[in-house]
Amino acid sequence: MPKLSVVVTVGSPVVYQSLDGENLLTAALSAAYTFCKETSLPNKLYVAASDLDAVREATKDLTFEFAEIKCDPNDPKALARAIKDLDFEMVAIHDAQRPLTRSAQFHRTLEGLFGCDAVRPTMAFTETLKAINDQSHLTHTIDRTKVRRVSSPEIIRRTVIDFDGQSDGWALPLLPEARLSEVEADPESLRINSADEVTLMEAFLHWQQRIAK
Repeated sequence: MPKLSVVVTVGSPVVYQSLDGENLLTAALSAAYTFCKETSLPNKLYVAASDLDAVREATKDLTFEFAEIKCDPNDPKALARAIKDLDFEMVAIHDAQRPLTRSAQFHRTLEGLFGCDAVRPTMAFTETLKAINDQSHLTHTIDRTKVRRVSSPEIIRRTVIDFDGQSDGWALPLLPEARLSEVEADPESLRINSADEVTLMEAFLHWQQRIAK
């Protein structure tokens, strides 16, 4: 059976912020760990970060194990080089800034890999988009049917990773011949980019919990 590595990336200190009783990193890791336990593929869980001491402090209460990768995961080339010596045939790259992503999205993405080389979840963009010029004047409305929100994880076959290549919009550089695909992302798998967005997401979760009752 093909071996799968699951890498949770820490690209910003915002992942150490608390959300609904735990930090973003532990929430993202827990979803990735659940996926690892649920899939029948041989797999191993990793965290990629430039500050591993911060990772250890944030995850000290977790009861499951993961391995560490020291690199800047915001740099696709650096991340590719850092995982090059790992033993895998497929790799799932998951952004820790998407803490509400469920293991079901991992499974959906893995299923979407059949018949292609790299797949990631995306969702429709529903807001109105306006283009502006250098003087901040509105110039036109962008057709939102041609825009998608990108989520994670991205699952990529080792055979199409360009370990010496440059970024092309994916978490890892890909060879030009890579066959790409998408699956539908869950609405809650949004990316949190700042402490203010953590506060907003916290309010949303509390509202959601009240509605559920």
